[in-house]
Amino acid sequence: MMVFLMDGQCATARVVRHSTAARRLRLEVPDLQWNAARCRRMERTFATWPGVVDVSAEPRTGRLLVRYAPQAPLLAQLRQEPDAPAAPGPTPRKARPTQSARRGQQEPWHAMSVDAVLARLDGTAQGLASEEAARRLKRFGPNVMQEEAPRSRLATLGSQLATVPTLRLLGSAGASALAGDGLEASAILTVVGLNAGIGYRIERRNQELLASWQKLEAGVAQVLRGGVLLTVPAAELVPGDVVLLRAGDVLPADMRVLEAHRLCADEAPLTRNEMRLEVLDLGDGPLELSSLRPRPQAVLEDPPTLALALGLLNSDVDIHHRGKTLEVSGSSTEKALVAAAHAAGLDGAALRRAFPRRHLLERSEAIHYVLSVHHAPGDGTVAFIKGAPEQVLDICDRGLKGPLDARERQRLARRNDALAADGLRVLALAWRRLDGDEDPAPTEGYTFIGFVGLRDPLREGAAESVRQARGAGIRTVALTGDQPRTAEAVARQVGLEGDTLTPHELAELLELSGEALSDGLARTAVLARVTPEDKRKLVKALRAQGAIVAMAGDGINDAPALRAADVGVAVGVRSSDMARAVADVVMASEDLRSIMSAVGEGRIVQDHLRRALRFLFATNLSEMTLVLGANLLGLREPLSPLQLLWINLLTDTLPGIALALEPGDPAILDRPPAPPGMPLLTRRAVRRVARDGALMAGFGALGMAMGGPPLAFGMLTAVQLGYSAVCRAPREPRRHVPADGEWRMYAFVGGATALHTAALTLPPLRRVLRLPAPTPLTFGGLAAGLILPALVGATPVWGAQVVRRARRMTDTPSSLETPA
Repeated sequence: MMVFLMDGQCATARVVRHSTAARRLRLEVPDLQWNAARCRRMERTFATWPGVVDVSAEPRTGRLLVRYAPQAPLLAQLRQEPDAPAAPGPTPRKARPTQSARRGQQEPWHAMSVDAVLARLDGTAQGLASEEAARRLKRFGPNVMQEEAPRSRLATLGSQLATVPTLRLLGSAGASALAGDGLEASAILTVVGLNAGIGYRIERRNQELLASWQKLEAGVAQVLRGGVLLTVPAAELVPGDVVLLRAGDVLPADMRVLEAHRLCADEAPLTRNEMRLEVLDLGDGPLELSSLRPRPQAVLEDPPTLALALGLLNSDVDIHHRGKTLEVSGSSTEKALVAAAHAAGLDGAALRRAFPRRHLLERSEAIHYVLSVHHAPGDGTVAFIKGAPEQVLDICDRGLKGPLDARERQRLARRNDALAADGLRVLALAWRRLDGDEDPAPTEGYTFIGFVGLRDPLREGAAESVRQARGAGIRTVALTGDQPRTAEAVARQVGLEGDTLTPHELAELLELSGEALSDGLARTAVLARVTPEDKRKLVKALRAQGAIVAMAGDGINDAPALRAADVGVAVGVRSSDMARAVADVVMASEDLRSIMSAVGEGRIVQDHLRRALRFLFATNLSEMTLVLGANLLGLREPLSPLQLLWINLLTDTLPGIALALEPGDPAILDRPPAPPGMPLLTRRAVRRVARDGALMAGFGALGMAMGGPPLAFGMLTAVQLGYSAVCRAPREPRRHVPADGEWRMYAFVGGATALHTAALTLPPLRRVLRLPAPTPLTFGGLAAGLILPALVGATPVWGAQVVRRARRMTDTPSSLETPA
């Protein structure tokens, strides 16, 4: 028990918990619970005591947390008191304030201490237990924004009917019903129902796709659950969760910062990025990693131990243990160094206690190394450096065996080149002792320790993707932070050919103009030691030359280039939140072959769209030409409104769907891309549409001349169905397509033909369409309409084959053409 003065009056407090090592004192004060004003007075009182560093009162628990400095001996002598025994009999309980009253007394989260925040949320710095998190998720619900409720099925169906053409058709059906023509009214309503059903299904499918995309975009978060680092969907975060964030992450919820290092906020890839330590070279050749026996008791005296410990201590990572499994969160390079140190037998926690870090200077645009300052055993201070070999060697004046002269520097540079030429990411290690509290740490006088070589395995399918891209007329340029030798080695592995540039060489190239700039950019295959700004400059330069640029990346450093490109592609669901936010496309897979698959699928869709447009425009043009021509010539109406409706329903749906579902050309990636700005229907295609529409209208006019409007109806519908075969992909490229993709065209067009035949022959349908009984001329016109377009469309192909065969017969192997 302690007694103190507050506002001139005596007050008492019980020592609930006292950690003398951490210099943290927790007191229980009577009448403090749910009294925010008294809490603030208590904080002001204790803040005036000598040696008190920080104090926070929690009105919910009625307790006071005091942090004090070593110069507070009086507080250090206080002893923790046991809990008072419960008094016999019922104890009157203090009325608990209402939720609204407590909410009004609460301080803003940012103004509260960390311990107060954790106490309010009933949490700990080690996170919630998984069972408690599950209970809170059930109680508070998912961590998602309240979104607008999706349209109901009835509203979706109603939107399909509330269009001008549909309303006009419904009006026509109503007029027919009032005129006593029930068959025509029923037929129109049937067509309208089918059209609305198809549109309804398509829109519902789009809504489902959008919902699945929103779930993917919700992302994941790394949380501590019971001291174990887990990755959970962001929607499953609950109050009290401790979340780990890294550079480029978007906050998945409202949060209070517990710990931060260089925190800032923005309010407005060929390899896997999975490093492993493969080589440890102290300057005389690689050491056998499996045979290393670190000496933790002599870290600064034993070079192999020093190298491994430096990689661990100089890294900005978070380490957690899940049973016997080590969970490391940080950059791929530093995770590999930490994992290697632990695998060799070093205890990371013990090393961090023995060498507590005072300062960390991370990489910047011009500095390609990380510098950390640590207290060393025996009241000393040391500085560790790891980073780009060329920069680390520049600040070293000696090695493990003595001073670094020019000859020794050249030997180490050759050793670095040899490691880099094998495709390794090479880092140089160095250290020095500091005199007292040197601040900032010096950038000279270091002792070179050695090199570490890390292997970043190629992404699955990287080489195949580069090869496919080359065949598809797409040039690949690799952008990397590695040194040029490493970048060139990786480029060779994936089959990239061209120049490797550094940022300085890129800057010189961009100062050129005209053909010199175009040729230089065309030869560039790799850009090494790049910064985010270098990536953005290259993307903008390529776009300025008229290229269509797609940028693929997964990190925060890729975000400027992703935004500057025509198409930004965030690779994988593990890509940083910032990369996903600025990208146009987010890949669920990290397999780069997915990009080329998407390119091929896009080209197939484009081809299908061109063919479908050709079919729809030509068939509808034939109907318009036939009807308008008859009107201009003063002839009878060749087609009734109901017959036009039947033709459009039959020929605009099933054949169009069949064309859209045709198998793609297997050689789709063996041709160059379409020129930028190329229309879906070129002038040549428009002339072809006009020609084909006129020919089909002429075929319908022939039917009208031979058998009147009924024969014109039968023959025009048949020739339109037959015309679908002309609009298919060229036969030669499709000859290797698997048979399972061929059936759709035959099934859909065959089904449409069967329906049209039924309309010409079955009495109920004939009565609806006002057609007479069929005659041999009817079936002859039907057969001619189905066959004739295929025969006419095949003529150019046959002619081309004849020409090619004739050329092969006239060419001889011994012939040699020379330029004139």
